Amino acid sequence: MDAQNILTLMQEASAETKKQAQEGKCWDAVEKEFKLPNYANWPGYENGLPFIARRYCALWVAVPEPCAATIRYDTNPDGAGDESFPHHRLHGWR
Repeated sequence: MDAQNILTLMQEASAETKKQAQEGKCWDAVEKEFKLPNYANWPGYENGLPFIARRYCALWVAVPEPCAATIRYDTNPDGAGDESFPHHRLHGWR
């Protein structure tokens, strides 16, 4: 198991959970029914699934797409140089 495999697992988990979140299945149903059969032989698979599902339910329920919110912050105490950027950029999303 290497970092690329873990990244692939997380990407697949995110995509699957996103679909279920859009169908209104987060939280309880996803935590109980969520499966990633390609990873069933990984150590801790059964115990880790609810935590992975919860992580991505939190992402996809809390941040509906597209996220148009804007974060403002002061770069100087006097307010000069105030900046803003889209909320999703705060999380590194495109």
